[in-house]
Amino acid sequence: MRYPRLDVLRAVAIFAVFWHHVVYHVLLQRGLSGPVSHGMWTLPSDAESPSAWCSFFLSQYGGWGVMLFFVISGFCIHLSFLKWQASPSASGFWRPYIIRRFFRIYPPYLFALILACIPPLLAGAWPDGFQLWSHIFMVHNLHADTLFGINPSFWSLAVEWQLYLVYPFFLFFCRRWGLAKFLGVVLAIDVFLRAWTYGWPDGGGLLLSQLPFSYWLTWGAGAWCAERVWSRQPLWPHESSVAALLILAAVVVKMCAPVTWLSVPLASIGFALWCDVYARRTDALTLAERAAVPLGLVSYSFYLIHQPLIVQLAPRLEARLFHGDIVLTLTLGGLLMFVIVYFLSALMCRFVEKPSGEAGHRLARS
Repeated sequence: MRYPRLDVLRAVAIFAVFWHHVVYHVLLQRGLSGPVSHGMWTLPSDAESPSAWCSFFLSQYGGWGVMLFFVISGFCIHLSFLKWQASPSASGFWRPYIIRRFFRIYPPYLFALILACIPPLLAGAWPDGFQLWSHIFMVHNLHADTLFGINPSFWSLAVEWQLYLVYPFFLFFCRRWGLAKFLGVVLAIDVFLRAWTYGWPDGGGLLLSQLPFSYWLTWGAGAWCAERVWSRQPLWPHESSVAALLILAAVVVKMCAPVTWLSVPLASIGFALWCDVYARRTDALTLAERAAVPLGLVSYSFYLIHQPLIVQLAPRLEARLFHGDIVLTLTLGGLLMFVIVYFLSALMCRFVEKPSGEAGHRLARS
């Protein structure tokens, strides 16, 4: 059973993340980015144009593409377990699971890690041992000094891998309590921790928010969606409207400092409901959806390399082509960077990601 619209959702997620980082880095290089306040970037009051302010403000939400990726990941991983469980010839699950996940994630990640180290190496600033080894072992999200080191986007890959490793515990609690009850407990813990750490100084709350258990709700919501789709449970009345309302509520509360921490659980549940509705559609893909599928297919490679490329490309494009015009840099420059990153991502997917995934499947079957 394949759900082609998952590639459309991946395309939406990666484009949102890409736009998020383009706006941030373009404004950062111009000295327009203010400090981060409870997960929201702030723009100085002397920002040079309304368009810069609007772009900066709206791009805040592009980072939610990572949450959508976690929902899709939970959906796919749990769906693979449900398929194995339903197979009459099922043998072992965990050995093939670990092998496939490792080869799906790690070799492309290691390749991108090496690429990300090249610019600082050429500049004579090789990462220190602690930074490098924490990234090699994918534990860099556990320390504030390495959380956004080398390639800031890599934090979510560490979380993703750690979520794979704790999946047996997820299944244990689901079997003991039932998926719905367990997710209710996770939701309560998630809300409590986010409220408790709100306003912690020195980035402590930020570090805690990048740990795998901070995304158990998001990932588990995707698993809940997989169970509903797999068992063909009927959609709830007005489920798509509820999803839209939850996402809208998340957008609003993210702007409200006392309750901004609520935006993540609201968006997580909203995205899961959206996936539940969208993945089940059986009508033919529209022209726009078909156009998005190729981006979804290379989204992992795109994610791995996009941020270092933006850092390298943005100042050069602004200086040489757009002569400091911020609007042109954010529009035409952003489009040009997107084309370049997509082309390189397609190459990486073809020659690194796909061969690695295929090798993992062969080893898992042996």
